[in-house]
Amino acid sequence: MNRRIKALMVLNGLQNKNIAKQLRVTPTWVSLVVCGHRRSDRVRGAIASALNMSVAELWPENNKAA
Repeated sequence: MNRRIKALMVLNGLQNKNIAKQLRVTPTWVSLVVCGHRRSDRVRGAIASALNMSVAELWPENNKAA
């Protein structure tokens, strides 16, 4: 689980169901993305936008050089 992202969401009053409703997906899908079990650029982008951060700031592991 990405505890940092979850903590930021809690601190900002953002819930999985809010993102899910906005994107017309299930809260479970949002949770899977937050926890890192699934990847969705659309969900990541919505979370980052809601937190006024970039996707790269929230998921830095995707920016490592291969």
